[in-house]
Amino acid sequence: YQSKDGTAPFNGVIIVQANWEEWNKFCNNDKFKALRDRMCMVKMPYVLRSDAEVNVYQDAIANSDLSKAPLAPHTLTMLADFVVASRMSRAKGQRFDMLQKVHAYNGDEVDRVEKITGDESELVDALKYYKDLAQTKEGADPEGFSGISTRDSLKLLGRIFNANAVAPEADPLIVLETLEAFTSEQKNTNLKNQWHNLITQLKDEYRKKLEHDLKTACVPGYEAVGQEEYDKYVNYLNHLEERPGEMYKDGETTKSPEELEKELRDIESHIQIMQGKKPDEWKAFRGTILQNELRYRSVNSQAHKGWKTVPALFQAIESKILMTDKEMESIIRQGADATNEGIARHKKFVEEMLLKGYSQRQVHKTARFFLGNEPK
Repeated sequence: YQSKDGTAPFNGVIIVQANWEEWNKFCNNDKFKALRDRMCMVKMPYVLRSDAEVNVYQDAIANSDLSKAPLAPHTLTMLADFVVASRMSRAKGQRFDMLQKVHAYNGDEVDRVEKITGDESELVDALKYYKDLAQTKEGADPEGFSGISTRDSLKLLGRIFNANAVAPEADPLIVLETLEAFTSEQKNTNLKNQWHNLITQLKDEYRKKLEHDLKTACVPGYEAVGQEEYDKYVNYLNHLEERPGEMYKDGETTKSPEELEKELRDIESHIQIMQGKKPDEWKAFRGTILQNELRYRSVNSQAHKGWKTVPALFQAIESKILMTDKEMESIIRQGADATNEGIARHKKFVEEMLLKGYSQRQVHKTARFFLGNEPK
């Protein structure tokens, strides 16, 4: 049916989206007064999970000329953490770790936080604690309705890639420089102080991530070495459980039960959470690992579990196979007086870093940063 004036009846819902600036223009236009009376506004907050924010950047990059530009690990995560933090509420007088809040909202594993009620205090789940603060603290901004918009965050991403006048590229050090400049442009003094503190936190966190990248790159075949150590650990446990007192044989390798126990303890000495535990607790710890491993093999054609699937054991194995800071620095520096062996190890280190996603230039740039020589 259609009326004489050309209009047609409609029974349904029309969904539209707009940012605040466009919405305010619409509301201030009297031509749309009748239409406004028939509208129901649903407020949608900005993204508050870093992983989701990173997905926005990845989609934007993939559909642009920047898809082939060098992009170092941790770059997008650092920008996302900063942007998401800017959108989170912070009531006057609140004191907490903003970066920890970002990680909690993202679903990352974070330490429990101390909640003080009157004269009592208790350790509580970080995510629940921060969510409760956002809802109950008087004067707090609504979560996700202020801060850096998606549009502005993409502009920041463009500034980061275009910071190098020679060719587009992005790495965490450029992110830090860009965020410092962006923060200095803000007029709100309190906001500038908060963001400068956040940038300091991001820089410290990145240094730890970079240290891990550098250390693992100094171990040729890091993943394979770690898996081999894990496989040996569970195989030794299984042998001692099924054939106590018997010699262990694997190809040309023969070990006594005492030697197996010594190697097990060598790895276990790096398990922080088990230090000082009683023998019964160690036995239960070993038993749990072995049972889970054998159960996994039984349903996966005898394939071994990945060495990173048991966090405590993964950290222990990694502590064992990674080099000391001094050993790592000697490989990274590779001065003019380096031996042939040193040059070969440095070359292998660079190859491992390239496999992680760094460009040749970014390898040397980040290494200089870590060693204390800030790149220009």
